[in-house]
Amino acid sequence: MGEIGGNDYNYAFMQGMSLDKTRTLVPSHRCDPMVIEHGATMIVVPGDLPLGCLPVYLVIVKSPNTKDYNDLTGCLNWLNEFLEYHNGLLRMELDRLQQLHPEAHIVYVDYYGITMRFYCSPNEFGTSSSPPPPPWPCKEHRCSRIT
Repeated sequence: MGEIGGNDYNYAFMQGMSLDKTRTLVPSHRCDPMVIEHGATMIVVPGDLPLGCLPVYLVIVKSPNTKDYNDLTGCLNWLNEFLEYHNGLLRMELDRLQQLHPEAHIVYVDYYGITMRFYCSPNEFGTSSSPPPPPWPCKEHRCSRIT
């Protein structure tokens, strides 16, 4: 299966739709078990990417308020929080579906978490910056200062 909701959100945000209005587009995630009922035994469902880190969003929905951005990554916090909300609802629905169909293997692929590792720790992946980034590790897909 492909990402759920990504194109809807892209269109909404690119048209200047508000966060509150776009939030109404988040599906209730009542997944139809039709593919399982037709014999599928393995279903792989990806979550959405952290759109608040993508260059196109950083240009189109830029904010004059520096507090809207993550200190380490430069990603838009409010936009990534929206995607965390979406992905959380999706995971809850997949858990519900798995309970209804224990014979199926339903796998959630955490595109958001995987991608945030690149943004939070670029040195681990062969990308460096000058000057080196401060020691602010990611915790729970968010980057924060060590205190």
